[in-house]
Amino acid sequence: MATAVVGKKKGGATVDLKQLQEPDFWKTRNAIFDELYAAQQEKYKSMQSPISITLNDGKQLPATSWLTTPIDIAKKLSNSLAERVVAARVNEEIWDLTRPFEGDATLELLDWDDADARHVFWHSSSHVLGYALERVFQTRLSVGPALEEGGFFYEGETNRPVTEADYTTIETAMQELVKMKVPFQRLTVKKEDALRLFQYTEFKSKILASKVPENGTCTVYRCGNLIDPCRGPHLPDTGRVKSFSLTKNSSSYFEGKAENAVLQRVYGISFPKQTMLTEWKKLQEEAARRDHRTIGRHQQLFHFHEASPGNAFWLPHGARIYNTLIEFQRKQYRRRGFEEVVSPNMFSSRLWMVSGHWDKYADNMFLINVEKEDHGMKPMNCPGHCLMFAMQPHSYRELPIRYADFGVLHRNELSGALTGLTRVRRFQQDDAHIFCRMDQVKDEIHSALIFLKDVYDVLGFKFFLKHSTRPENKLGSDEMWDEAESYLQAALNSFCGIPDELPDPFNKGSTFVYDGRKESVKKLRAMLKKRGDKKNDENSPADDVWPGPTHEDAWEENTGDGAFYGPKIDIVVEDALRRRHQCATIQLDFNLPKRFGLKYTLPSNAAGDDGPAPKATECHKDPNAELKADKPEGKVEAAAGAPKSSYEKAAHELNIDQRLDANQARPVMIHRAIFGSLERCIAILCEHYGGDWPFWLSPRQVIVVPVSLENAAYAQTVRDTFFAAGFFADVDNGTATLEKKIRNAELARYNFILVVGQAEQEGQSVNVRTRDNRRHGTKTLDEALQWLRELADKYDPSF
Repeated sequence: MATAVVGKKKGGATVDLKQLQEPDFWKTRNAIFDELYAAQQEKYKSMQSPISITLNDGKQLPATSWLTTPIDIAKKLSNSLAERVVAARVNEEIWDLTRPFEGDATLELLDWDDADARHVFWHSSSHVLGYALERVFQTRLSVGPALEEGGFFYEGETNRPVTEADYTTIETAMQELVKMKVPFQRLTVKKEDALRLFQYTEFKSKILASKVPENGTCTVYRCGNLIDPCRGPHLPDTGRVKSFSLTKNSSSYFEGKAENAVLQRVYGISFPKQTMLTEWKKLQEEAARRDHRTIGRHQQLFHFHEASPGNAFWLPHGARIYNTLIEFQRKQYRRRGFEEVVSPNMFSSRLWMVSGHWDKYADNMFLINVEKEDHGMKPMNCPGHCLMFAMQPHSYRELPIRYADFGVLHRNELSGALTGLTRVRRFQQDDAHIFCRMDQVKDEIHSALIFLKDVYDVLGFKFFLKHSTRPENKLGSDEMWDEAESYLQAALNSFCGIPDELPDPFNKGSTFVYDGRKESVKKLRAMLKKRGDKKNDENSPADDVWPGPTHEDAWEENTGDGAFYGPKIDIVVEDALRRRHQCATIQLDFNLPKRFGLKYTLPSNAAGDDGPAPKATECHKDPNAELKADKPEGKVEAAAGAPKSSYEKAAHELNIDQRLDANQARPVMIHRAIFGSLERCIAILCEHYGGDWPFWLSPRQVIVVPVSLENAAYAQTVRDTFFAAGFFADVDNGTATLEKKIRNAELARYNFILVVGQAEQEGQSVNVRTRDNRRHGTKTLDEALQWLRELADKYDPSF
């Protein structure tokens, strides 16, 4: 039996649902739906014909159009499968399990492990919540989506404000619908019929009037007495929402506009199993314990003050972490050929007009008027780095040039958006920009991915890769984007250890090229599953075929999500609580090099004294070459008599020359960050480690504890020795007992607690303990120093 799990509630008794009057609009709405649904089913009967359904493994099954559904196919394969699946993917479209096939189709059955299936589950759960809100509060519903981070909400106009004391009653009403196990019924209706169904509410009526085109259609779903306009898809029935809990509530404005009606919004979470909800609740409790704002306060790392909203005050222990991360990255830069630069914090508005940020980003900048000219505090480093590149002539032999910058950045975030260290107004990034030739892009991207992996391995992050491709408003030709995207694809495959061709698991004897798209991902997963099954079969002969990607989950394409100026790789890290955060980015940019007139000299036709040159046609393509025919490049000037654009005026005043001589070409720019902002990265690390910083990064590495006052002088000497060696070391020469001092050190999360008594003093040694109450014996000062140096130098996560 399904069970609603009720969390902590602030008082209030459950309302007897039998005592509540049903909403007056239910009866009329149901009658209209019944009429339209009956007509639809009759229409479906007249359209039935034999079809073929192709499964993931290539197997084909007979079916009937407008009758057979995905769940019918699942039942034929296995009853347990039919119970386990959540949704279907039909011809690459997410589909209700109970929606009939309309013709020949491919079918993939999706369970909870699939992100699209989880979205369907939570969206269906929002309808169950919507039913409860109508049942309890006579609510005129607005919208009720699933949330990207998990869970769902529904909002609407209620007959009184919702409070936490109402959660039990709302959950009881949800449970009422779950127990009924009523099906989700899908109905396609004309716009006028949809408006007739929801004429009782201005919210649904307005949404339908604006979203559905004239003479168009939309879909409506019913579960029990709830009827809702919705694209779907949904679960087969409400009985599958086995465990749920309401999490919070708030007020909101209809359509997010302050001039509109005030609505009540209720949030929830749900799962197909009780154990999953229990685990989720434990994770939420752990997340609250690990909140970086709480740890930052307890460990005295940083503070915020109303005198400077959104700007962190880094206290000494927090500054130690901040600076250690920067120094860690500086060592990486030295090894990997990056040159650190320092650029100004403030630039004339003319620079931002040239870069394009003045038109698109000025509202998010802090602006200052200096000598009657507008200036802006820099929100990013890239325009300044373009100026630096343009300050000197460059040869093709100098490329790639890699600038790294830890400069302070400012963004004018709204006060309501400020959240601890994750959303601030002042921050620093491990920002880098690479200027290279087109033929160098693949190697630079591959190197950036290796760099990123090495850093995240040290930090203990699992990460996921997405290749974001050309958007509709792209700059440049399809040919240039084809080439750029192919470089990123090749770099990603190389990084993940994916061969140029793989055996097609669905077509024996055929091969396919992995490109990160859905069909390709499906084939890769099927191939790896077959290989795993074969590996587990003791009777199967061993082979030496490709074992699978070296990076778990390989990578996927995020179609159309690239920046207008070039494709990019988005990197998401997963922390200890399995939450995902965007930190790193690797982006190609064709736009800024053109806007700033960046260029480098080409090789001569014959090889020079310093060796052979690359083929110019392959290596030095201008990403914006196709624009020349329409708008010849040159020193930026407006046509005679025509008003100058802000870009043209600013570029002219800054002496930007876009002309390319016959022996010049335009470089490609790669934006790259691994930590992202130091502030956000430290917030994520703080919660990832739960405040137990690894030794190399810890702000409290060593504390020396004397057994008695007679050993205080030696304890101070030991502390000074470790401090002089570069460690963050303290000494506790207070009057508390030895046990109390050790316990205080453990609670303060010192990595190493060095206890010194008379024996240690006479032997010039220390007795070593760690914060987890383990004892590591006695070591001489030299041995202890050497051990700690090795731990720090190797970034050992063990302590």
